[in-house]
Amino acid sequence: MPRLRRSELVTPATSEKMLKKAAQSPADIVIIDLEDAVTPDRKAEARQGAIAALTGLEWAGPARAVRINAPGQGQSLADLAALVPAAGSHLDLVVIPKVTSPRQVWWVATTLAELEHQAGLSRPIGIEVVIEDVAAMAELPAIARCSRRIEALSFGPGDFSASQGVDLRAAGNDRRDLYPGDVWHYVRSAMVIAARSAGIAAVDGAYAGLADPDGYRRECVMSRTLGFDGKVAVHPSQTDIANEEYAPSPDQVAAARNMIAAHEEAARSGAGAATHDGKLIDAATLRSAQRIAGQAERSAP
Repeated sequence: MPRLRRSELVTPATSEKMLKKAAQSPADIVIIDLEDAVTPDRKAEARQGAIAALTGLEWAGPARAVRINAPGQGQSLADLAALVPAAGSHLDLVVIPKVTSPRQVWWVATTLAELEHQAGLSRPIGIEVVIEDVAAMAELPAIARCSRRIEALSFGPGDFSASQGVDLRAAGNDRRDLYPGDVWHYVRSAMVIAARSAGIAAVDGAYAGLADPDGYRRECVMSRTLGFDGKVAVHPSQTDIANEEYAPSPDQVAAARNMIAAHEEAARSGAGAATHDGKLIDAATLRSAQRIAGQAERSAP
């Protein structure tokens, strides 16, 4: 069953206090960050903080992920070599930032396989790929399909803004006077299409307005409407909003289950087609209903 990822809470590996709170949070996934939230002189310290959190904290329910440093920048091998032997059995996902081509993912996947084998781990560690550079867009479908370990594509709007040259005043969709629509519509649509075609999840990026819950909720609604499965949270206060907005409503769940039941009854009775509320249930409608029902089942407490 696909992993639930309505909310992905990013927490610095160097903050024991924040890690303790994150481990008990309602987030679906907690991402322990070794990258942007850690200064260069604290990378080694951050690795040990991540290992201590993975192995020593009581985790209430979130899946455990670590965002390593970007491949090719001199830190990612040390990240993986420290994490997997010491805490691999407690680690669900490795998040790879700044991916622009499949070969970066292949390198991480191959390194994980070697380290898992050496550590005697039987469960493979998954991968989430962060798209935050315009160069990635040319190879997005290939990136999404390049490894069986990939569970999701995630959007990184901050670095993508710099890569594309987007006016930062409009990057959060807060300045409609500068750009009337969703400034990220193309990127978001392309990511969802690539993810869906590869059979993986799509996660929308962070929203920096910590004091603007309405803005965060608006962004959740926009990306959910396009088909995203969840959103990154940079503060615990955002997780409840994401969990609420990316879960199907009771009415949606009831309608989906009724459609599935109608389809199953039509199949049992030999009817040529099933209907719900006077509308034909075709293959596409059935897939949507099954997806909603699956989301509801995974979201249930």
